[in-house]
Amino acid sequence: SEHAEWEDFTRMRLAQGGDLRKYYPLSDEAWIEYEEWKKTQGQ
Repeated sequence: SEHAEWEDFTRMRLAQGGDLRKYYPLSDEAWIEYEEWKKTQGQ
């Protein structure tokens, strides 16, 4: 589901040291990153 994918992306970014305030909830900038990430996931 879209929500599960978004949660996976958010967890990955936070594990990489991302700022919680940017990724939860997704900021406009983070949403663009998420859309790009989805394209690389074969979705």
